[in-house]
Amino acid sequence: QPRSLFDSVAAGRALAAFYGIASLDGLGSFSRAELAAAGAVLGYLRLTQKGQLPRLARLRSTAAGAAMAIDAATRRNLELTATLEGGAAGSLLAGIDRTVSGAGARLLRARLTAPLTDPDAIAERLDSVGFLVEAEGARHGLRERLRRCPDMERALSRLSLGRGGPRDLAAVRDALGQIPAIRTQGLQAPPPALAASLKALGHHQTLVDRLTRALVESPPPGIRDGGIIARGYDTALDEVVELRDHSRRLVGGLEARYRSETGVGALKVRHNNVLGYYVEVPPQRAKALPEAFIHRQTLASAVRYTTVELGELEARINGAAEKALALEQAHFDDLRADVVRRADDIARAAGALAVLDVAQGLALLAVERRYVRPVVDRTLAFEIRGGRHPVVEAMGAGGDTPFVPNDCELGDAGRIWLVTGPNMAGKSTFLRQNALIAVLAQMGSFVPADEARIGVVDRLFSRVGAADDLARGRSTFMVEMVETAAILNQAGERALVISMRSGGAPPPMTGSRSPGPQSSTCTIATAAGRSSRPIITSSRRLPKSSTGSPATPCGSRNGRARSCSCTRWRTGRGRSFLRHPRGAPRRLARSGACPRRGGAGAARTGRQSQCCRARPQAAPSPGGTGARSAAGSPRRDQPRRPHPAGCAGARLRAPRRGQGR
Repeated sequence: QPRSLFDSVAAGRALAAFYGIASLDGLGSFSRAELAAAGAVLGYLRLTQKGQLPRLARLRSTAAGAAMAIDAATRRNLELTATLEGGAAGSLLAGIDRTVSGAGARLLRARLTAPLTDPDAIAERLDSVGFLVEAEGARHGLRERLRRCPDMERALSRLSLGRGGPRDLAAVRDALGQIPAIRTQGLQAPPPALAASLKALGHHQTLVDRLTRALVESPPPGIRDGGIIARGYDTALDEVVELRDHSRRLVGGLEARYRSETGVGALKVRHNNVLGYYVEVPPQRAKALPEAFIHRQTLASAVRYTTVELGELEARINGAAEKALALEQAHFDDLRADVVRRADDIARAAGALAVLDVAQGLALLAVERRYVRPVVDRTLAFEIRGGRHPVVEAMGAGGDTPFVPNDCELGDAGRIWLVTGPNMAGKSTFLRQNALIAVLAQMGSFVPADEARIGVVDRLFSRVGAADDLARGRSTFMVEMVETAAILNQAGERALVISMRSGGAPPPMTGSRSPGPQSSTCTIATAAGRSSRPIITSSRRLPKSSTGSPATPCGSRNGRARSCSCTRWRTGRGRSFLRHPRGAPRRLARSGACPRRGGAGAARTGRQSQCCRARPQAAPSPGGTGARSAAGSPRRDQPRRPHPAGCAGARLRAPRRGQGR
């Protein structure tokens, strides 16, 4: 995009023109970067919407630390809105969603992805949920009323862009029509957040009455389909619609009158695409018709006439459909303009309905799953009693195996938890469970625990699982190291870190690997633990040597990697195969040719092959060949015995055809 699109001065002028004000000072104080960003968004909308801009809320600044910072890797690992496979089912959002409207579902998603960091604002949301947990009757009535509300937010957006249809007007009518009933659902003395939402619903009875009188109960999707305006709203339109829809009855009445006046019982009024409407009588009764009947066509079996009255009726019938459509279009445009003029009030009402929907949904979730209200304050405590994983518990509800609750306590006395255990012991579940409880608490929801006290978490880091990133050219190990570096460099005093062992290596035969996972795990705990609250798991125990100190691996000395005496064989084309006598891969010294074939490599290493295929050497043939020469390879026609179990040579890759071993 051109640089001018991000010019703050030009952006300020464009924004002022859009809002119809002389200066942006009345909306607040904005930095140059904020103005440039807002101006770029406005320019993008002008480009993509072909100049037809939607309704935009007023500009406002949001503090950088107002929401918990969650990076992309953590969102993916915690499966907040989608599983690792990309589906919605099985995610945290799917497990807690009890909303009944589209706007409520979108607001719940927005809150889940941006938990608050202000304890006072969090407490207001928790007050709303707690009020509806206790008021069961009010919660049930509110839920039923909200279920009848269409997605007014999306309908208003389409109408503002000039793309809405009759059903969008009906959605606004039906949603606003539920507001008076919502106010009478027993919400007596609600907490401040609910009271503010009820006040924001506003009063829209005048608009509701007009839309109710103007629109049919279930309008068609498009204006070109016709039939969107109710009878009685416009007398002229009713007459045109009557003519359009009941033309057959009008023609039948005229036909009966002509029969009575002429006395010709066989007289008929018919229609075709050439003549239009005409009067048809048998040839023998043609002379009985008066002069008002104008001759049009004579056939062997009939004579056709027309009249001035029939021609006028035909013209009215032919123009009735187009006229009715034009009148309905004019009424639709008028109604849409009326809705757009009230867009700000309607948008506030739609937002208030979404807030009420989220509150009742979280209250219902708390009742169904026995969630409790957490205590969120400005301390550094993280105390969970009887915590449960919200998704695992929900997916296993009704099963034979109940979820086993877990406790977690991080504070000044102990800011690091190192959890060890075998595979399938629940370490990953425990890590994610505590992170999800923190997210739920700070988004304003009750949490799956017996008791919870959480000091505000400003950043959430997750180093759980890894996969290679082929698009960026990163291996699995590189991805783990990048995530670990982000934790070490960004974790602060209020950060919560969950991490499994880092530096997990590939299998030994695929290449050398870094120092073992225990050392990387301890590095995270030591470095991150100085300023954050990490919970770290490992599926391995830290081994002990005979002296009681941590055992030193074969390939290390005093914590430093060194070369060991592993043997390297080479094939005829330079391919090398590694084997370590103690089964642990390490950085190897180059040893030249295979010792069992002689040569410089054998002289340097002084080691002999341990392979079972070392055969007794045969005497050379007169031509200089034999079963095996002093430093040669076995002939192709000599059969090879298979390696027995446990032979070190069984791990060697078979040579290609034409190569000796």
